[in-house]
Amino acid sequence: MDERVFIVGLVDDQAAVPREERNRPFNKWVDTLAAWEGRVQTVTGNGIERRRIDHLSAVAFLQDEVIAVDILGPIVEAVGGQPALRFLRSPPDDANLMLGTVVASGQGAYSASHTINGHSINFRLRFGNVRFMFTGDMNQEASQRLREALPSAALRSEILKAPHHGSADFDMEFLKEIGAVVSLISSGDESEAKEYIHPRATLMAALGKAGRTTPAIIFCTELAAFFKTLGYVQDPADASKKVFAFERTNFGISHVRTDGERVLAFTHSGKRFMNEAYRFNVSPTGDVVFGKSVVKRSAPAAP
Repeated sequence: MDERVFIVGLVDDQAAVPREERNRPFNKWVDTLAAWEGRVQTVTGNGIERRRIDHLSAVAFLQDEVIAVDILGPIVEAVGGQPALRFLRSPPDDANLMLGTVVASGQGAYSASHTINGHSINFRLRFGNVRFMFTGDMNQEASQRLREALPSAALRSEILKAPHHGSADFDMEFLKEIGAVVSLISSGDESEAKEYIHPRATLMAALGKAGRTTPAIIFCTELAAFFKTLGYVQDPADASKKVFAFERTNFGISHVRTDGERVLAFTHSGKRFMNEAYRFNVSPTGDVVFGKSVVKRSAPAAP
């Protein structure tokens, strides 16, 4: 039997929740909005709008013939006449974790962290012919749930922000439906306490397999970061010691530029004026044609 647990009592304004019931990040969030309230009121004549967003939400801004936003999640369900979020479970701690396939329902313990991550806001932004998929920290169960709840949703996208920094907890069919040309993984240096091996090798392979083109383009901020060797230098924490040090020369930024038809995707390198760059055109029907080479142009002269 597949038992389901739901979270009810969803709120539109965090400030409506008593302060003692909010954690530190939420209190900081509420305090920040309160600090900006007066400024927004002065400039616009209106206060800051606060409302909860889910897959039923309509976005009133960024909607015209050129640009549009479709909110795809989190997925809410009606429980007792109220909107509710499903409590999600931990993924299996076995070989199934690396497959990105459908996990049998009812397995795994209920997990607050997987529930919070899985119910990230996810949306697709379209600019001209080019579509961008933003997935937040979605996991396999959340991605599967989105496919089941929105079977007719158009997930196809040229650019994908990979879920949860490249976690192993992904849904292969979700990645296939997106069929990205360029996938971006945001990961980087972590302390030992926060190290979860992001991105996972299986997720990197899955992105390549699910990609629309061959080869697929996968950028990872951690792999696009570069360092210069400084050698042994004075330890800033202990004047009696020296440490072998490196200096970060590039922070791993990946760029995607588009005019709605042409796309340029590139990263920097550790060498000045050297980039890894790809360009392609996207037709109104989603066909992709790569440029044979990247055209080099000089920056305009300063005025």
